Amino acid sequence: MSSPRVATFVLTTLLIASAAHAVWPNDPLVNVPVSTFPGEKADVYLVSDGDNGTLVVWEDKRAGQWDIYMQLLDEDGTAIWTQDGVSVCNAVDHQNLYHSSDGTCGVTPVVADGLGGAFVVWQDSRLFSTRQRDIYCQRMDEAGLPLWQINGVGVAVGAGNEDQPVMCSDGAGGVIIVWQDKNDDPIFNNLYGQRLNEDGQALWNDGDPLPINILDWGQSSPAICPDGQGGAFLVFTDNQMDANDLHAQHLSSAGGLLWGVDGVVVVAASGNQSAPVILESEDGDPIVSWRDQRSGDYDIYAQKLDATTGASLWTSNGLALCSAANSQYRPSACTDGQGGVIVSWFDYRTASGPPWDLNIYAQRALVDGNIAWQYNGVPVCLAPDAQRDNRLVSDGQGGALIGWEDNRQGEGREDIYVQHLNGQGQPQLTLDGQAVSIAAGNQNRPNLMLAAGGVIVAWTDDRNTLYAPDIYADQVEISTTSAAPLPGVRDMALEAWPNPFNPQTVIRFELQVETQVEITIHDLAGHRLVTLLAATTLRKGPHAVPWAAPRFAAGVYLVQLKTPSTSVTRKLTLLP
Repeated sequence: MSSPRVATFVLTTLLIASAAHAVWPNDPLVNVPVSTFPGEKADVYLVSDGDNGTLVVWEDKRAGQWDIYMQLLDEDGTAIWTQDGVSVCNAVDHQNLYHSSDGTCGVTPVVADGLGGAFVVWQDSRLFSTRQRDIYCQRMDEAGLPLWQINGVGVAVGAGNEDQPVMCSDGAGGVIIVWQDKNDDPIFNNLYGQRLNEDGQALWNDGDPLPINILDWGQSSPAICPDGQGGAFLVFTDNQMDANDLHAQHLSSAGGLLWGVDGVVVVAASGNQSAPVILESEDGDPIVSWRDQRSGDYDIYAQKLDATTGASLWTSNGLALCSAANSQYRPSACTDGQGGVIVSWFDYRTASGPPWDLNIYAQRALVDGNIAWQYNGVPVCLAPDAQRDNRLVSDGQGGALIGWEDNRQGEGREDIYVQHLNGQGQPQLTLDGQAVSIAAGNQNRPNLMLAAGGVIVAWTDDRNTLYAPDIYADQVEISTTSAAPLPGVRDMALEAWPNPFNPQTVIRFELQVETQVEITIHDLAGHRLVTLLAATTLRKGPHAVPWAAPRFAAGVYLVQLKTPSTSVTRKLTLLP
């Protein structure tokens, strides 16, 4: 297991490495075409080649069926392999990278092999005329050539249906794969797994799939991460009690079930717990995040587990990261570099629609289970219309890089934006995010990866042919210079009450230290309408500033509080 200092050094080195040769366009109307070969494409993923390059993997329908393709981009964004990518698998019928119907971001179908290539796992229908599927895997080398048998090795090839494969490195040149399996029961799902070495040989259970969880009812939505000891941590949903709960298991390098035959219960609250993600923190313990329906609407929760016993280390049944009004969806998580976690999601708290006004929020939980940022999360993007399908990666400095799909240009125009939050939750790029792609057509489902000089983002893109997307990518340059400590705005940051209101509301905030404060009102395009408080030095403690708006039209406005080193923005709704 690498130490926190080593991991941070590696990430920092990536970020400050010379970008003198970069030829990325740095133009959100242009971007880099990864594959524009005719035919629909979907579900793009990317990992590092270990030498400042980016391995991009996607589903491709150029042959009339779904196949798996891959491309290598160098540090300049130049394609190295065959134009439009090389085939990972083009066997008969469909091959699909697993993308969960509930949008979970815990899916990992691509893993770097540490030698310039990568492993890819997928669902495969080559043996079936029905919707049944098997699990196959392939290892591609640094030249884009398959190292195992053509079209992959069969990991789980049974009479029933195997799907939802997820994968992580075993730390020894191979991979661990877990999937959902219906061979035991035609209705309910169980979980199986296998470890493959660098040559594609199965190491567990004499080469047969290893039963991990064989219980009544169903287990599904597995998510997996390495344990740093050759094994893996696994989280999954379990519906033995009708509603979904979350369970977890620790797999040893030999395939042993270290947390007992049935694993441990992560959360068994009322309602559904679903869309789990899992990662290993710097101290070796796994952290899980999920969406949670115990309050009626979906909220975002997290839990840290003891690596040895599986015992919960934070609040029983999970730590609430966000319990704001309405629902929150699709948690995506990364380490904060200090034993904690950063989670982002898309949020309905101010939604009114259709069209839906969805926003992106994020929260950081520290190693001891304390919330680091403001109550119910910091806003990552409050732009008009819908922002969704968020992903994030750690910046290695206590912050995170977050990318998402954005409708601010209006219904039917989906673009890609990215934001960098530092360790205090402060945005480091343009307010409401920096545009990565605002080209014609729709840009969807971004995925991203930390790289030399910034973050690489890849997505599906139909700018060339509507509803037949291609694959595009680009780089956003970032800086990880540490910001000054957040002066004067505590966790509760900025609130208005009442909200919605008519015709008056009161802006409330609390300062931790004496500092200069400015409060302004803006429209959704960012134009300043009113200065409620000109730049004024205020003492430590609570403050309140009223806004009476009888002459303003009903609608949504933004209130912004600025200090010398930070700004916080909230939406205000003025009723008719």
